Amino acid sequence: IREIKKIDALIKLWFEIFNSVTELLDSRLDKGRVRLCARELSLFNICISNKKMAIFDSRKNSDDLYKIDVLYDVAFVLMDLNHKGLNRLANIFFNYYFDISGEGEEALSGLQILNLFL
Repeated sequence: IREIKKIDALIKLWFEIFNSVTELLDSRLDKGRVRLCARELSLFNICISNKKMAIFDSRKNSDDLYKIDVLYDVAFVLMDLNHKGLNRLANIFFNYYFDISGEGEEALSGLQILNLFL
């Protein structure tokens, strides 16, 4: 029963966070931050060769199923790096993404959504 209460509390918290950022999510959609992404981008799907990076994914379904906020992929890479104990690389990746992403002033609002995706 304690575990069920913990799960219920986690679900409640997730919905509270989600409800607090719905307008922000809509705004990101309007600004082109929702587009075709890898969805569940993991380190396994990233190849670096000759100082160039390639992302590969086997898309077997409709492209509509892969239209997500780009921060969802960022969050998945961060989780994968942290899970593998590569916290320093996660920090570098996080900072580099926000430096080059063009999110600019949106970066702070993007952090709220990143927390939701994490």
